[in-house]
Amino acid sequence: MIVRLPLILHWTISKNEIAFADKYVGFEYTETFTINASNLAEDIALAIDGSAFTVSPTSIAKDATFPQTVTVTYAPTAVDTHNATLNIT
Repeated sequence: MIVRLPLILHWTISKNEIAFADKYVGFEYTETFTINASNLAEDIALAIDGSAFTVSPTSIAKDATFPQTVTVTYAPTAVDTHNATLNIT
């Protein structure tokens, strides 16, 4: 299970990929990374496209204190290969 994280030129992130490896159906697993930014013109929005994944928070205020920790949760409901892309805008 791999979540691809975007390459961001105006911000820095602590990871570019999260691999959950083999996990059990019916359980939740989390991984974190950090976003560092400054002098933002607008809030940061985060959205993940894989149905077995969620991201928290889904937005970071432009005037937030950085770095901010972001949590990606993987909660498989069926045995399968799950992939996702996290969009940060």
